[in-house]
Amino acid sequence: MNKKFLAYVLILIAVVLIFLGYVKGRGSFVYEGKNGDYKFTVEKIEGIEIYRPHMVYEGNEYVYAFRNKPQKLENLYLEENILKHLNRPAGLEQVFITKDINLSELTNNSVSLVTAPMASILGKNDYSIYHVSIRVAFTQFHAGQPIASVVDCSTVNLNSNANQTSAVILLKLGNENRVYSDGECIVVEGKDTDGLIKAGEKFAYALIGVF
Repeated sequence: MNKKFLAYVLILIAVVLIFLGYVKGRGSFVYEGKNGDYKFTVEKIEGIEIYRPHMVYEGNEYVYAFRNKPQKLENLYLEENILKHLNRPAGLEQVFITKDINLSELTNNSVSLVTAPMASILGKNDYSIYHVSIRVAFTQFHAGQPIASVVDCSTVNLNSNANQTSAVILLKLGNENRVYSDGECIVVEGKDTDGLIKAGEKFAYALIGVF
């Protein structure tokens, strides 16, 4: 009887270990990106799966947060060499992320979900790798708060003073989910809120070499 009980216990332990190994495997994966293999860890926060790519830059590990895994964004258009528009003649010092004044209303106040990944990678925080100033802007005068500069693609395309050290990323709703350039301006376009978030994350993934 004791031998049977022990056998059942061993079988139960084996099943539990296999299950835990399966769950652990679901919580991470490796993605073959443009600049090599990237380890991803996955966690669920308030019912939303968050995908965290791990990357090593100058000997330090950086971990970021995305709502979309890279496999889901592979077919979303990203212009080749889009990051070259971040290279400024006198060195990149600041990036303007600009949008129409009604974009927040049209996207149910989800603009922060679009900008968060790219800002975390570009900004001056300890966990950023570009370490440049991020400036919020609008394409026309905005009477409310926060007070922000008026910036559009012409700012970097036509203003020889501004484009020496500044880059512009324009967020907009349009006919496609895509990331492309308008002159020296980087345009992140989505057909709707979800599409804009995906396009923003495609660009953010490009910033760390996944795409």
